[in-house]
Amino acid sequence: MIRFFLYKHKLNNIDDHRLPKLALNSNQNHLRLNHRWHKDTRAWLNYWEINKNDALQGINNIKDIVISKFKEKMWCEKDLVAKKKLSYYKKVINPTLEDQKYLSILTSSKNKINIAKIRTNSHDLHSKTGRWAVPKTPWMERICHICENRNIEDENHFLLECPAYNHIRSQFHNICYNTDLPSLLQCQNYSECYTVICHCFYFSVPTVSWVHNHVCPWPPEFQMTHFPKVFYISATV
Repeated sequence: MIRFFLYKHKLNNIDDHRLPKLALNSNQNHLRLNHRWHKDTRAWLNYWEINKNDALQGINNIKDIVISKFKEKMWCEKDLVAKKKLSYYKKVINPTLEDQKYLSILTSSKNKINIAKIRTNSHDLHSKTGRWAVPKTPWMERICHICENRNIEDENHFLLECPAYNHIRSQFHNICYNTDLPSLLQCQNYSECYTVICHCFYFSVPTVSWVHNHVCPWPPEFQMTHFPKVFYISATV
């Protein structure tokens, strides 16, 4: 939505003879403006009680306007009850809804995406994928299938507890030990934080081609117990 305002502000300020401005003016009253993203945009503005003209006049503060409206309407406990992912984000990841430094420090979109997956609970860990099953897998049954601890495979277990990834955490002892998930995600060394997350994601789902080309990172007791089919195929192909 912030990009919409920035683009709208740019269109409003370009010369009238420019093609984007001509196209916008010629379609201002067209019926198509009542459909698709035009309609969705108006509905969004009405829901958040944002006046488009006021926002365009204060374009330099548009981000603050959107965030303040978000806090006002959705950051209260009443509305968070039915929104588990948003509730998790507020209670664990970003209680004050502050700007996150990794977004400006890291230059690679891939790096940002991997950190965002953990921060927003958007990944393939069992704590998340159990919601997709029909019927839903009970929370206490969404356990990690890689280790023997039978703990729920959530972000904290994945990054800080699962023994299958000890070989990764041992390389980043300064940020992975004596810490918790919020502290790890808020650490100043975002490049190391990204590396830990990326490596854990990379090693979490082995495939036949991966086994052929890499030295297995898991201890022997995990290999045949948890991935017998993968390792049997890799040994016989």
